[in-house]
Amino acid sequence: MIKKANIYFIFFIVLVTTLVSCSKDDEKEITVTPEFLNGTIWKGSFKSRNDLSYKMVISFINKEKGTVRIYRCFGSNFNYKVNSKNIEFDTESNDYYNYFKGVWWIDKVDENSLILFSHDEVKDRKIITLTKTFGDKKK
Repeated sequence: MIKKANIYFIFFIVLVTTLVSCSKDDEKEITVTPEFLNGTIWKGSFKSRNDLSYKMVISFINKEKGTVRIYRCFGSNFNYKVNSKNIEFDTESNDYYNYFKGVWWIDKVDENSLILFSHDEVKDRKIITLTKTFGDKKK
């Protein structure tokens, strides 16, 4: 009887230990910083105010500058600033890329994906959905 109780006790300890080690609380929270973006390339889509969606590529060349290309348009250089809640883009062109210029709020982020939305009212909100394609990609 004592051996059977010991087996159940050991089984219980193993079960509890396994469940505790699988906790999502252990996942590392990602903060978007210039260091996180530096040297990375992201592909995805830009959804405009009129619900049209365009393919795009964003390259963060260093901790302050990058390039953006929205499908069927010429690319543009940009400067950017990051804080924990948003990214501010300042493009060097005054054409189509004005849609990209401004403050973009960070909606979701992990090591390999990033979702941003414009700070406009909901009816005018623009959304950028990106997947990392180059630069310290974690699996």
